Amino acid sequence: MKKPDVLGNFYLFRDAAADDLMAVEALVTRERYAPSQLIFREGDDAQAMYLVELGTVSILKSGSTELTMVGTGGEFGELAFFDGGKRAASARAREATHVLSIPFVGLSQLLERWPSLALVFYYNASIVLSKRLRRTFDDLSFARESNKRHF
Repeated sequence: MKKPDVLGNFYLFRDAAADDLMAVEALVTRERYAPSQLIFREGDDAQAMYLVELGTVSILKSGSTELTMVGTGGEFGELAFFDGGKRAASARAREATHVLSIPFVGLSQLLERWPSLALVFYYNASIVLSKRLRRTFDDLSFARESNKRHF
């Protein structure tokens, strides 16, 4: 069975030229994690973003509260690239899991040298982050309206 093109389908690289994707591929490290193995811990310095090539990862807050699961083709850990912050949650493999790791330093240097890739990358980031922010506003508005009805 052929593995999906995880890198080419990653929202930050969607619509990137083949040459640009090959440059990113040169940065990628493939890592394997055993079931329950920690990938990173909440509060750690963030060094890379990850794409799940095969398997499932739990994103955990305060060590045990599962916020979400990320499966094959999904991404996690990318937000720290934009703000330089520490890990907001932990990531743990739920099963035998293969991930692509993209180091922040190498990616930043690549984006400085490849304007065509940088344009696609930052455009895609702005679209997705804007959608996430709008969804958060909608969720907060719903919660506020729901609370008003109970008083």
